[in-house]
Amino acid sequence: MRQRTSFSCIPPYRATLAAFAEFHGSLLLAAELYAASRKARGMYNRARAAEAAGDFDEALELYATASQLAPTESRFELAERRMRFVAGQAHVAAGFQLRGQSLYEEALVEFERAYAIDPGSSVAAEERRRTLELIAERDRGDLAEGLPPEAQQSALEAARHERRQLVDSITRPANLVALSNEPINLVLNESAEVVFETIGKLAGINVLFDSDYRGEEVEVELRNATLTEALDYIGLLTKSFWKPVTHNTVLVSEDNPNKRREHEDEVVKTVYLTNLATPQDLSEITTAIRGLTDLRRLFTVASMNAIVMRGSRAKVAIAEKVIHDMDKPRPEVIVDVLVLETSKSNMRNIGLTPVTGSKPGIQLGIGYSGQASGGANGAGSGIALSRLGDVGVGSWTTSLPSFQLAALFSNSETELLQSPRLRTADNHQADLRIGDRIPIATGSFQPGVGGVGINPLVNTQFTYTDVGVNVSLTPKIHSNRDVSMHIEVEISNVREFVDIAAFPSRS
Repeated sequence: MRQRTSFSCIPPYRATLAAFAEFHGSLLLAAELYAASRKARGMYNRARAAEAAGDFDEALELYATASQLAPTESRFELAERRMRFVAGQAHVAAGFQLRGQSLYEEALVEFERAYAIDPGSSVAAEERRRTLELIAERDRGDLAEGLPPEAQQSALEAARHERRQLVDSITRPANLVALSNEPINLVLNESAEVVFETIGKLAGINVLFDSDYRGEEVEVELRNATLTEALDYIGLLTKSFWKPVTHNTVLVSEDNPNKRREHEDEVVKTVYLTNLATPQDLSEITTAIRGLTDLRRLFTVASMNAIVMRGSRAKVAIAEKVIHDMDKPRPEVIVDVLVLETSKSNMRNIGLTPVTGSKPGIQLGIGYSGQASGGANGAGSGIALSRLGDVGVGSWTTSLPSFQLAALFSNSETELLQSPRLRTADNHQADLRIGDRIPIATGSFQPGVGGVGINPLVNTQFTYTDVGVNVSLTPKIHSNRDVSMHIEVEISNVREFVDIAAFPSRS
């Protein structure tokens, strides 16, 4: 009785479709990345053309788009950072030009645009604040409405000068106000008291004399002199010292140190400095004041960046002017440092790879099926020797290998390792250390003295050294806003490490 056995084989269609869908998705992702990279390169080329044409805002927008489309491309990010600084400076320059024409609102727009493009620009922030102050002064009525821009600028400077005089008047002597503004013309040959009194009557002021004052006879000839000039001239001829007491009274005495100390008014003034970078700056300003004003009673308060002075009004006023002129904000520079690892490699790998088991390659094992070509079965893998002639191609079996489809794209150019930002002032050194601090052993070895029982003397010290990338830069900011920098770059690495073991002791 012949039996027919049927086998049903169901192919794994679902697994095949899932694998194909995954492969298709990978191809679509690779295609999208390639398209985005190609579009980013197009944006980059358009941005370079816009930069060459001077349209920095358009160039910045295109560079930013290219950097977003291809975030792994470091050159796009570098170009965006550079153009952000250039575009910000261009708007700052436009703001200066507009403000010089007294177009304050338009200048404010430019400075705000520069600050929005480059928030790290201290120049844009400072000029924006200054422009707002100018607009507020104009709105308060400090500037005359309806005047041309040049006249408005002159009126603004005059208002500032008037406010400075109001502040400085606290440290100045009383101002003489003459009743008559006519020039003084005088020819006399009299004593000093008579000459001073005559000048006082011509100008409409009172003249007081010290009880010890004894003026000598002097010959005077004055032509077209003001009140102050006439008093100074007579004081020089008669060796006299005069000082205003009120707006219409002066006191005259002999010009000697004792009388000056007796009659000169002394004031105490505390000035706070706001732009000091180091304690040495405070010491240098104090030295300059002592050399220029001969102030003896002058003290510094380093904890509050303050200078306390006591002396005559004239000397204190000069000292305050020196402090005001020297206490200026130092210009600053912000430097972006990029540490890049650059390599140029493009790789593309597409094809079918045969896989046997878990290893790539083809390995075909052929085994005997135990069945002769005539249809008679053998015993297992054996066959009678009398039936060797029945063995044919159909008596052998093998397993076909599977195949793996691979599609690999790789493009590596530059990798951004670190991007620190350094901020330093004019003529101040800034240091950047990227690496490790490695201990280095130094010392000496002294052998034992006298032979037995004395151990050698070992003296070892450890010093730590910065190993890696060390950058030191000192900027110099010039009057035309150009910046020159002295840069020192040191690149080092450790060649080998040596273990230091303790010396064995001698017995």
